[in-house]
Amino acid sequence: NGIGFIAPVAQNDVADFVAEIRENEMPGFALHPETDTAEKYIIKYIAPLGPNRQALGLDISFEQGRRTAADRARETGLPQLTPRILLVQDDAKTPGFLLLRPVYDRASERESGFRGWVYAPFIGRNLLADLTATQDKVYEFEVFDGALAEPETMIFSSGVSDDGIGQYSDRITVAFYGRPWTIVYHSTPAFDRVFANHGSLII
Repeated sequence: NGIGFIAPVAQNDVADFVAEIRENEMPGFALHPETDTAEKYIIKYIAPLGPNRQALGLDISFEQGRRTAADRARETGLPQLTPRILLVQDDAKTPGFLLLRPVYDRASERESGFRGWVYAPFIGRNLLADLTATQDKVYEFEVFDGALAEPETMIFSSGVSDDGIGQYSDRITVAFYGRPWTIVYHSTPAFDRVFANHGSLII
């Protein structure tokens, strides 16, 4: 849905940070929501701005999942996914997530040269719908954040065909950038009809 930059800003420096952006780049820049964290993780840039305007100035430290993923990326130097979240710029409030990549000053050690996070927001249905020509025709699938397939952790569901669910299914759990995802596949009745196999009965 875009790409942006998140800056770490100490509580005591927030006023100067906001004032500088308003003076030099965006007069209407505002920090939100209000938090009592000692360090803010503020979305300083996001492009394209139009559909992502609500995310500009967001302090992602307001929510535990976002903050934990950002901290882990900062500590490990590796990209990290957040848990399932609802993006502020998604009016439909469908599940999504952020991918955060830490950025360091090349001339500095990691501990002292951290600059922030390049990040990308993803809406599950935008990323995972229509991956292949046969999706929703011969197979369907659901993606869940975590090791369990629970309704409250669902990131995406390709839906159920008009004929219902087929007889074949599989479930796998894989790790993507520090997060386990559980993917449940199942065939459609159309697949079952085309690939009917009675070999086991013959044998």
